[in-house]
Amino acid sequence: MGSVKRVVMEVSPGERVAGVGRFEFSDGFSVFDYGYIEDIPRKGESLTLFGAKTFELVEDYNIPTHYIGLIDNRGRAVRLDELEEPTNKMRIQLVNIPGPKHVKPSGEIDYKAYTKEAVRVIPLEWIFRYSIPPGSSLRKRKSPREVGMNLDEWPNENIRLKKPIIECSTKFESSDRYLDDEEALDISGLSDEEFRRMKDYTRRVGDIITNHCRKVGFEHLDGKVEFIYVDGEIMLGDVAGTPDENRFTTHGKSFSKQILRNWYMVNDREWYNYINDAKKLARVRKIPDWREIAPVAPKKLPEGLVELVGLAYQSGANIYTERNFFDTPNMDYILEEIYSNFKLR
Repeated sequence: MGSVKRVVMEVSPGERVAGVGRFEFSDGFSVFDYGYIEDIPRKGESLTLFGAKTFELVEDYNIPTHYIGLIDNRGRAVRLDELEEPTNKMRIQLVNIPGPKHVKPSGEIDYKAYTKEAVRVIPLEWIFRYSIPPGSSLRKRKSPREVGMNLDEWPNENIRLKKPIIECSTKFESSDRYLDDEEALDISGLSDEEFRRMKDYTRRVGDIITNHCRKVGFEHLDGKVEFIYVDGEIMLGDVAGTPDENRFTTHGKSFSKQILRNWYMVNDREWYNYINDAKKLARVRKIPDWREIAPVAPKKLPEGLVELVGLAYQSGANIYTERNFFDTPNMDYILEEIYSNFKLR
């Protein structure tokens, strides 16, 4: 289910009941949908803690999730306040994802066949935007006036929104394809009422993350969520509220995966442009996976940056969970070291 975590099945899903499995979060990172690039120290444990905190916050507001608990060093599924030391394992309810029988000869997903499954991942990603920072994909797809702003061009600064923008894209396709509500409803296989409920959950989860960030001293710019379907019930799935799924800042500096995106956009522009061209060419030629025509590998990150980004993830997890799981320097110090010593803009 991605380049940064492994899904392990413990009990397989039934026709109408979810199974049981676990996520094992690795230290690997990926940017621009490329796939695994390299490891960031203790990133997997940090993501696990961020995700657990978000699931538990969401459940406090009566939104169903597939989260069961964190797996501690004795193999037990426990809540975050019961965890004694960091873990990279999370127990979840497990559902079906598109398999070979749901793929057309062209390589495209046969959504009509897939959404007949009563226990499945809903094949959509929902994006909530509370700000539109430089680098947001929205700026590439829409003009300021198309999103209700009285501007002719995007300014080179973060734009804070009074109301979040909610968007939807495909999940299992090799590149995100943004959808209007009509097409998203068709792909989802849900009823009108179920679709409205899922969209409402998206907005509420975004608000929960935003409010918690405000409480702990972060700013939440944007993020994404996914959902599963278990015989009529819609649940928050995958993982949410992490520095990989969301853009977080503190005192105007990002400590999320945006640091890594920015480094590549500035320091490996040739590779960044190459994969964007590969994605465009794949769409024109109708090649299901653009990676087939993108053999060029990215540069490795500088060693000092790797260590500092790892510390930023760990310090962020301490702050977000309101627990001191990791022994790290102050977040402001870490970010000052990153932004002073490495070219990111």
